[in-house]
Amino acid sequence: KLRTATDDVVTVNVGSDPKDAEAFASRMGLREGKYIIDNMSDPDNVSVSMNYSALGRLITSEKDMQAKHDIYENLKTDMAGVVEDDNGNMVVDNYDVPGWKKTFIDESGTERDYNWRVEQRNDINWLREATQKTAENPDGRGGGLITRVVGAGKTNTSLGFFAHQLAENPDYKGLVVVPRGRAQQWHDEAKKFSDLNIELIPDTTAKDTVEELLANTKPGTIYLMGHREAARSHALLEAMQTNSEMKASFDGLVIDEPQELQARGQSGNIGAMGKRLMKLPMRHRVGLTATPARKNPLEAYDLIKWTQGS
Repeated sequence: KLRTATDDVVTVNVGSDPKDAEAFASRMGLREGKYIIDNMSDPDNVSVSMNYSALGRLITSEKDMQAKHDIYENLKTDMAGVVEDDNGNMVVDNYDVPGWKKTFIDESGTERDYNWRVEQRNDINWLREATQKTAENPDGRGGGLITRVVGAGKTNTSLGFFAHQLAENPDYKGLVVVPRGRAQQWHDEAKKFSDLNIELIPDTTAKDTVEELLANTKPGTIYLMGHREAARSHALLEAMQTNSEMKASFDGLVIDEPQELQARGQSGNIGAMGKRLMKLPMRHRVGLTATPARKNPLEAYDLIKWTQGS
């Protein structure tokens, strides 16, 4: 699509047959005399040109989407209150997250201030905006895919988002699913920096024990478990999310490194284990990965669709 500022014209290349142009005009609902078909300049590349206003109802939709995009863009690039710390990191001065400690004890036993990085603050605010309850989205469904580089603090970003949800709804329950060997790391980091109620389901926990813990989840709690353990208990998780009589459903799901759920040997297709987790109906869905596409660009697209509940 090409639109110039001077003549406000949209030109769309539609194919190599003039019939494609007529079909396009019909599908778009263009009015007679409001568009021009050009199949002379380049016979192999038929185009339709029209005044921008000829798109009618589609203009409103595009403007609404652009306005929403502008909100997200401003949130993601917000530099308000940003200062540089002693290590050269851009951090936010006085950014409060419910349940988060102001100080923590580092590896040397020294008490230090906890400072949120600007990208963490912005990503948390972006996720909160993306899950706002509106007339069009009364349940506040949604989420996002965070693709910051390794070391950018995606772990604490997702926990910070959950912390805000818990502050707004003390009965909120979150589920964090991570690759093998990372659940303990997530748990230790959460306890180091926050007062959030975190329950760890260690790797290799027997399936019966996992399902007993899941079936008795407590409101106001975030549960941590491995990809394998969660996928193995997908039937129970599905029942928890769909059977209101169980009163045990989760509100939010974070999947760390979701691309690791891909089927082995295939070109970016999500395997059976991944599909089991991604089909779980959750109000909030957040994916964390620095490498959203490893074999095929469509991998990233599929992950974005999942975060939107699509």
